Amino acid sequence: MIYDRLFHHEFQMDFYDTEVHICIEHFKRYASFKCSNLNYIPRIGENIILNFLQAKVGTSYFYVEDVRHEFVEKKQIIFLMLKGGFYNSYWYYRKHKAIELREISVMDELNLYDLQIKAKLGRNY
Repeated sequence: MIYDRLFHHEFQMDFYDTEVHICIEHFKRYASFKCSNLNYIPRIGENIILNFLQAKVGTSYFYVEDVRHEFVEKKQIIFLMLKGGFYNSYWYYRKHKAIELREISVMDELNLYDLQIKAKLGRNY
């Protein structure tokens, strides 16, 4: 059975192609594009300047909010989730702590601006 071989490290999977999808959000304005050759994959918290997006989303300064990987057939697909502005490690920690403590919901994170979430947290922010 394939699962027995897979989980006993006898089965090797090879991914020959890598595709990078960059998804951008800034105050509910969105953009996305695909890269076929990116020499370095930015990590969470790293800042990126994309001047060509200024007119579309209202800024050219972004940070990596999340990195996701998907493996499909022989391809690795990497999703870089960028958010407009500059990375704040305290806010990243505090927002995720608020989700874990159920001070805010996951839907709040998806639907509200950071300023609205901070207001909802009040002095606890």
